[in-house]
Amino acid sequence: MVRSKQTPSKYAGGSSKIIGKGGVIIPKRYPSGIVALREIRRYQNTTELLIPKLRFRRLALEIALNLKIDIFFQTEAIAALQEANLCAIHAKRFTIMPEDIHLAFRIQRERDNILLLEEL
Repeated sequence: MVRSKQTPSKYAGGSSKIIGKGGVIIPKRYPSGIVALREIRRYQNTTELLIPKLRFRRLALEIALNLKIDIFFQTEAIAALQEANLCAIHAKRFTIMPEDIHLAFRIQRERDNILLLEEL
């Protein structure tokens, strides 16, 4: 068998750099929307909070102060509210409903039980 020699391609071995005119390296650009879809898939597969805790707390307090004066939240309540938001998004809704908050509390309780068992 005779092997034919492969010609080098414009994309050097699958790297993300393209060599343009005059040997200038041009970074590879993805078509519009591809990076956004990749980020959406990544965040859908993780359980990390998308909004940092302190920023979410400030937002919740700002909304609550528009409804009532001198209101305070416990840290666990803010965490449950943030997880309830994830539950609502998982259910393809934008509005947090009571069942989302109940589910968030249940998840937190189970998580705390697992942590206690791991310490023993």
